[in-house]
Parts: sequence; structure tokens; C-alpha cells
Amino acid sequence: MALATPGHDVCLNYHADESAAAKAKAKIEAKGARRHLIKADIGTAAGVAAVMATVRAATDRLDQLVHCAVRVAAKPTLEITPDELAAAVAVNGLSLHSLVQAALPLFRPGSTVFFLTSRGGRMVIPNCTPSAPMRQNWGID
Repeated sequence: MALATPGHDVCLNYHADESAAAKAKAKIEAKGARRHLIKADIGTAAGVAAVMATVRAATDRLDQLVHCAVRVAAKPTLEITPDELAAAVAVNGLSLHSLVQAALPLFRPGSTVFFLTSRGGRMVIPNCTPSAPMRQNWGID
């Protein structure tokens, strides 16, 4: 919420958690920033397009892009279907590339991209495969 300051636009994308989005909206408004909530799945091209259309409608420049989206299939690695894994990889990693590409026309010198990840990107966490599939204990003896 440190980026939510009076007179600034904060575009916040969320996928499913309406309650968390409403709380974030209230915090952003309380700080005096203009808020734009965008419900979209950034793991899809349509979702990235929806996010960027809202951003472009709100502002002609983007000072910071913060990516902290994650999709986790909370089950053992070998029980995750290929579609579940593909959706998680699309959100957790590939979407950063798509968002930055789409945001390029709005960036200015000094614009910053932040990529935040979970602990699953740094260490093995049971049932956290979609965050870091290569760091998993695959359960094969």
C-alpha cells in the first residue's frame, strides 16, 4: 500500500478473492489514491488485455508494475493435471512477460517492474509445485 498516495492511480488486478479486493480497495481509497480494481485472470491473453485496457484508460504512464500473482494447486506434485500445471505456470511466471510487453508503451525512464514470489521459488515446500516445479520432491523412491 506504500504506492497508494494522494493523486496517484493504483490499478489492482485480482482473480477470485472478492473480499481481499474489497479490503485493498478500501485501504487504497483511505490513502487518497484513485483505485481501479480489475477482475481478470492474467494467466490468459484475454486477462492481460483486460488489465492493460483498464490501466491505459486510467493513465498514460506507468511508474511501477508489481507482479505478485500466484496460482497454486495444493496437492502432491504427481497428482496435478497437466492443465492445472500449465495454468499455474502461466500465472506465476509467463504472465510477467506478457504484462511487461503490454505495458512497454506506458513505461518512462525510471519505471520499475517488481516481481514478488512466494517462498516456493526459493525452497522446497510440500505441495507447492506450481510455484517452482523443478524444486519439488517428486515422491519417487
